Amino acid sequence: VSALLLAGFANVTPIGELRTSHTATLLSDGRILIVGGSRPGGVITPTDEIYDPVAKTSTLLNPSTPYRRHRHTATLMPDGSVLVVGGFDGSGIGVFQTESWKDGWTTRGNLYGQTGWHSAALMDSGQVLVAGGCTAFGGPRSFVPWIMRSGRPGTAWIDTANIATFNASQMFAITGHGVIVAGGD
Repeated sequence: VSALLLAGFANVTPIGELRTSHTATLLSDGRILIVGGSRPGGVITPTDEIYDPVAKTSTLLNPSTPYRRHRHTATLMPDGSVLVVGGFDGSGIGVFQTESWKDGWTTRGNLYGQTGWHSAALMDSGQVLVAGGCTAFGGPRSFVPWIMRSGRPGTAWIDTANIATFNASQMFAITGHGVIVAGGD
């Protein structure tokens, strides 16, 4: 594992489990939440962990997220929690469950459809926009964007107008003037 420093890369203590297609979210206290992913060969990683770059330690979370996934998103929320959305399960089917982590996992309601390889962005309102992706690994594209209505448990997602500008693997950014979409399949 390497970390990007201003002067270049430096070797750091390895994380607890070899993984790819995971998320790594910088927490407000400087630690990094690492969620999901897959091992070499495509097996979904059954663990999540916290990496502390100051202490140079990696600690497996117990319990890990209730839903194993890779190619999902993780968004740092204003309250310091991390919202984890979508991804693909071990069979390549899109995950519709969402949960958040803040010293433990909490279910946050289901999307109205499955998605992985999507994008997510925190809006100024504190809501999260999720759009694009695929309903299955390499499968049909998902064009329905969702907005997280609130941070409360339960059904907290609403779908918006069906649009054809979001694709698999795209990136987008929210600006004061709207949403900028770039790339994708």
